[in-house]
Amino acid sequence: MPMLRLVVAMVMASGAAGCGGTQCEAGGRTYSPGESYPVDCNTCVCMESGSFSCTERGCVDAGSDAGADASGPDSGLACERGGTSDLTEVSIEFPDQPCVFTLAEAAAGITIDYSTAVTGPVTAVTTRPQDGGGCGAPASSGLILFESLSGGAQSYCLCDTGLCPGGDTTTDLVAGDYPGEFSWTGRNWAGPSDTGNPMGEPFPPGRYTLEVSAVGEHGGAPIRIAGTFVVHIVP
Repeated sequence: MPMLRLVVAMVMASGAAGCGGTQCEAGGRTYSPGESYPVDCNTCVCMESGSFSCTERGCVDAGSDAGADASGPDSGLACERGGTSDLTEVSIEFPDQPCVFTLAEAAAGITIDYSTAVTGPVTAVTTRPQDGGGCGAPASSGLILFESLSGGAQSYCLCDTGLCPGGDTTTDLVAGDYPGEFSWTGRNWAGPSDTGNPMGEPFPPGRYTLEVSAVGEHGGAPIRIAGTFVVHIVP
């Protein structure tokens, strides 16, 4: 099987693919930040800077097995999951689901499912918001959940949603399986704050970890419950 080479290149305004302001132009069409277009087996994504971020991939014939293995859903990239919990009755889990997404799929919006599993009643659990302004609210399980996707210099989370009057919540957890979902459009973001912060540039291809967690106290001791799911972004 031939080896494929993948790097990220910046295509500045020139020739057929030029950019101006916060929009990009290629082939007579204008693209907004986050939108992409294909070039053979490569992909170019319009960035907030007004330039394209393009992959440079050694293309193979469309009918070869190597091309299917390298760019298809069965690319050999593992859907890794993990988790930790200070409460034996509680865990955050991810079901079997896709973990490999193209740049275009991420830009169009992806959803990753998870659930909070409570195997037995747990009384007087104090759960705490993890965003900067204390805006987190209890989910159906009773825990205040915090979602973050990160890797390298890339990060997405609702870390700054503004200032809220909320705070710690003490509740009794009831046995059950409580579903949740993480939705994302492929961009860096720290949250809207009180000023409507815009989203940042798209994540480049790479390996990123989604973590869903809850923190607080139980029986006078600090607790943390977390589940992780590895997400692969490919051209």
